[in-house]
Amino acid sequence: MSLFYLFIYLLSNPVFSQDIEVNSIKIEGNSVIEEETILSYIPFKSDSNLSEEKQNQIIESLYSTGFFNDILLIIENNILYIRVKERPVIAGITFDGQKSFSEEELNLALSSVKISEGQIFNDITFNSAVKELKNQYLNKGYYSIAIESSIEELDRNRVQINFQIQEGMITKISKINILGVKSQNSKKILKILKLKATNFWSWYTKSDRYSKIILESDIEKIKDFYLQRGYVDVKINSTQVLISEDKNNIEISINLTEGGLFKFGNYLISKQNIVSNESLDKSVKFYKGQFFSRKKLLESVAKMEKFFKDLGYMDAQIIPIPDFDRVNNIVNFEFKISEGRRYTVRRINISGNNNTLDNVIRREMRQFESSWYSEKNVRRSKERIEKLGFFSEVKVDIKPIVDEFDDLVDIDIDVVERQTGSLTLGIGYSSDEHVLLNAGVSQPNFLGTGNALSLNVNSGKVNTLYAVSFTNPSYTNTGISRGFDVYKRDTDVSSLSVTRYKTSTLGGGVRYGVPITEYDDVRFGFAYEDTDISSNASSGRLFDFMQLYGTSTVTYLSTLGWSRDKRDSFIYPTEGVYQKLGGEVSIPVGDISFYRINYRRNWLEPISDDITLNFNGIISYADGYNGDILPYYKYYYAGGVNSVRGFRSSSIGPKDSDGFSLGGNYKWVFSTELLMPLPNSNTKEMRLALFLDQGYVGDELKFDETARASTGLSINWYSVIGPLKLVFAKPLNANNFDKTEMIQFSLGTMF
Repeated sequence: MSLFYLFIYLLSNPVFSQDIEVNSIKIEGNSVIEEETILSYIPFKSDSNLSEEKQNQIIESLYSTGFFNDILLIIENNILYIRVKERPVIAGITFDGQKSFSEEELNLALSSVKISEGQIFNDITFNSAVKELKNQYLNKGYYSIAIESSIEELDRNRVQINFQIQEGMITKISKINILGVKSQNSKKILKILKLKATNFWSWYTKSDRYSKIILESDIEKIKDFYLQRGYVDVKINSTQVLISEDKNNIEISINLTEGGLFKFGNYLISKQNIVSNESLDKSVKFYKGQFFSRKKLLESVAKMEKFFKDLGYMDAQIIPIPDFDRVNNIVNFEFKISEGRRYTVRRINISGNNNTLDNVIRREMRQFESSWYSEKNVRRSKERIEKLGFFSEVKVDIKPIVDEFDDLVDIDIDVVERQTGSLTLGIGYSSDEHVLLNAGVSQPNFLGTGNALSLNVNSGKVNTLYAVSFTNPSYTNTGISRGFDVYKRDTDVSSLSVTRYKTSTLGGGVRYGVPITEYDDVRFGFAYEDTDISSNASSGRLFDFMQLYGTSTVTYLSTLGWSRDKRDSFIYPTEGVYQKLGGEVSIPVGDISFYRINYRRNWLEPISDDITLNFNGIISYADGYNGDILPYYKYYYAGGVNSVRGFRSSSIGPKDSDGFSLGGNYKWVFSTELLMPLPNSNTKEMRLALFLDQGYVGDELKFDETARASTGLSINWYSVIGPLKLVFAKPLNANNFDKTEMIQFSLGTMF
């Protein structure tokens, strides 16, 4: 019964012409929807009078649910009978002919318009189902899509919906026209667009598939392109998208007007009493007479806002108001400053640290409670906590206390702890050698105190090492660290490409670290080493050393170093600089006098949101003094998975007559990497690196063809079983005496 005829029936029924007392309500005709559910939609309760207005409200409320086709109200013996005819339930949905989408994806799209298995079937919502499916295909570039639908009635008031899909061919962009360009190069503009005409790489990039959303984004890129170059009046006049008759090709035409070329004029900073305008002048990134650039303007605004936020004015806003002189094509600016309130930090709350003690995190804080809020100090606190290496994620949330005071904030720090203890396993593979193994155990966050404890047991072919190290990074309240090392190291190089010898060293030492600035540390220490040497060499450098000093030497070492770390992360850095200058010198009271100096510089520069350029360089020098020569076991070597990749460990440099590496006084290794996430990977714990390595070892400092170079690909993954590095390398200038490795691999197990 239609709603129109229902109302005619109600108006003609004398029973409903006056208010009637209703003692109870009964639902009839429902088989799927529970009676209690239907009653909950009725704006009427029993034991009250039912008016004509209430009757209309009941019918309207039930129809608005979309559950019913027909509704009839009847009153007999003060009982209100509500007879309903339910809409059918969707028993299933089938698809036929789809290839570009899975059934799960199409069902998910239909659920957004309330068409899914188990829901009530509604003609109105069903009409939008085909449209929604077409939209899914249009977004993928299928403009010749054809979809037919059918409804199959089943028993028990159920229906099945069937969709017959003919996808057709993908509609591709055949041409993009940029019209109205006069001063710029159209090819440069086309390069910045995400949408592209079909080309050789389209099969991979899918950039030739039209999308309205992407086109709108590309139009904004065109505007920004001109605004960065001084064209403040650039306008997009029209955008045309023409689809060919066979719906296989799309041609896009964008018509623009460039306008005049403007330059920066004068700027004025509105008067305020917090800081001098001279201080804010340093934040302005443009100068009078420079071509206008929106980027320069936005950088200036951001720099000013940061200036105020570092002082505690968390809500500071800088509004640049332009004043256009279109006669001289100059734009002047007034920077309106609204600094807002200055905030104080009430509390710093730490959560998520189930194993790490609170004070380990708090001692890294540079923002303190009961002090002025500073965005700079909060940012630096987050960096220092991340550099501990104990957490896979550090979140900082600033919460104004609006209910109590308008000028207080709480800072919530939520950390996600990662496994820090490690059982490491290193594996190297050589085409003409065998597999080498080493192992070690370390816990840099021992018992959650932030102290580092490690035990290394290495039983590889080259080194047999037993070492215990302990470091307290906060030995004093001022941040001075102290550490101890005790070790026994036996070395047998017979499996390496160096002159054959064996050493057995027993040693120990103490070391300190002193922070001198927020980013700089000075480290010093003292150590003792007792080394026994054995070799069957009858000539050469090793033989000469043993002739002078015998087969046993005692050395007292002092170490001194400086480091500066301004990287943004300890584990996954993407920008910043790390520098380290250090050295060791033996004290003359020992059997031999020598020194070693090392300088390392690591520079990371992001070139996009996902790609980072990484330069890493090490240069080292060592020699004897007081008439002594450098101990043979203190010479430098290069090559290996953490050095010049593609060359076997310690294989680069001068060789003896048997082709074994002698080592050298000088060493330098330079590496250039492009760091990027793996394709289709959203985790920052896995990165791909395209690298170019160069390295040299010798008795003279040279930068010539004697250096070795390699290139290749490296995969670095902080997996659940520990840090993993897989290298595929190609040596570029290896000679017949070099030992090369095409594949190198290292793995660590976390606990």
